[in-house]
Amino acid sequence: MATSVLDSWRATGLPLFSIIITCFNKKAYIEESIQSALAQKHDSFEVIVVDDGSQDGSWDVIQSLASQNSRLTAVRHAQARNLGEGATRQWGLEVSRGCYSLYLDGDDRLLPGRLQHDEAVIARHPECTSIVSRTRYFHQDITAGTQILCEEEESVDCIAPLTDHLYGLYEFFLACFFDYEQGQPAFKGLPCVGAVTTRREVALAVPWQREFSCAADICYFAEVLMREGVYFSSQCLAEYRLTAEGAWFQSRQDESEGFWQHLTKRHIRFLALGADPVLLEAAHQSFASKLAGRLPEPLPNPDPLPAAAESIAAIPSQPFCPTWGLSRGLPVDRYYVDRFLSRHAGDIRGDVLEVGDDGYSRRFGTAELVNVDILDINQNNGLATVIADLCDPPPDLLPDHYDCIVITQVLQNTKDPLAAIRTLRAITRPGGVILCTCPAISRVSPVAEEQEHWYWSFYIPTVRLLFQQAGFRPADLLIDTWGNLRVTTAFLWGLAQEDLTEADYRVQDPGFPLITTIRATKAL
Repeated sequence: MATSVLDSWRATGLPLFSIIITCFNKKAYIEESIQSALAQKHDSFEVIVVDDGSQDGSWDVIQSLASQNSRLTAVRHAQARNLGEGATRQWGLEVSRGCYSLYLDGDDRLLPGRLQHDEAVIARHPECTSIVSRTRYFHQDITAGTQILCEEEESVDCIAPLTDHLYGLYEFFLACFFDYEQGQPAFKGLPCVGAVTTRREVALAVPWQREFSCAADICYFAEVLMREGVYFSSQCLAEYRLTAEGAWFQSRQDESEGFWQHLTKRHIRFLALGADPVLLEAAHQSFASKLAGRLPEPLPNPDPLPAAAESIAAIPSQPFCPTWGLSRGLPVDRYYVDRFLSRHAGDIRGDVLEVGDDGYSRRFGTAELVNVDILDINQNNGLATVIADLCDPPPDLLPDHYDCIVITQVLQNTKDPLAAIRTLRAITRPGGVILCTCPAISRVSPVAEEQEHWYWSFYIPTVRLLFQQAGFRPADLLIDTWGNLRVTTAFLWGLAQEDLTEADYRVQDPGFPLITTIRATKAL
């Protein structure tokens, strides 16, 4: 068993590790951060650098380094927008390909031997889902060229107990929320962003919080590490730079009240599943006292969900989460997207085209997958290999080229969906397949600029008409809708996948479709 995880990875031909570096106005530090990643002595890793709309020349430094090293991929948000650390790290994860991922801020550093250490842990403990190492904190005066370590007792984080050990959920709770020296509950903290290496499927299951300006990493890792099999290492393998503009300082400002409330409401109780109730309450109060002055009284409970809708007043006028339920978990509609692609994973083979990024193709593609092209209308997508507007394609777009095209939740943003479908059919090989998902009953994007490009909703008669007009025969189309009153309402309310049960998803009611899926085969 000790080699099964690594053997499975080797069969994919993909990197074992993805180092994801995020950057916003870190020109003074970003090259040092990137070089610490590239200097790792390991033969299977990639480095993804995502720029969050830097305005200080950081992007020029990143592009220059990417042009010199094939391991390094550089991407930035469309129109060089600043979307925040949560959205930026989430994008980095989605475009990465490694079996395990680790994050690094654009001013922090990995220490030598990090990837070798983590692979050795994986080989010994294939059941572990995350590896946590220690972190050294330091100040640095760039002008003077000097580096100052913090005082010894603060120089390395102090989550206890710091022994090489594979932890279960309850043990991890104690490590973060129990002071062994004093023999009483106390909030010890959570690992720094650069200290954690996580298996890809676990990382993908936990979305980054996008509404917090700082310290979103604590919310993220609080949930990622709530899995059985977290390995704590006594070795110090990352360095965290303390700067006046960094999250370490910002998270101590009053503006992060929303963050602390979120962490308290969502994670403290979840962390302690199976723990002693008395211990949990004591740790909870210790956590609250540590944050005195930042939290309103009394300590908030998780947002209650309404009981049976006995009156119109029971229906909320605002969603529980305005961003697709991401502050609570995974978006509800993606449950059906994943099931649809999993059901037709055998079609994702040969030469594949995916719109936006290659996340689904890499995740669900078969061993027969040869190549994945990424299509985007946005020239700033550094991952895109094909820049084109499906509604008005360039003449050199390859006809009859792709064995499979994956296009999820995109057609609603096209001004002319019929023209887009005709283009998709034209570039599909005879016998090839288009796997397409579209919103049916849906809210529009919460981002104002994206609302201007949300044109359509799609139902079975809609897509049947469009695909047949584009040249597909009725026998070549497999069209379904997914959803029911409860699931679709939960999506509109801003709830997440985790707020529902598997039984909720199993009921399909065509009267309340959340998404429509299409498998279209191009005739030979």
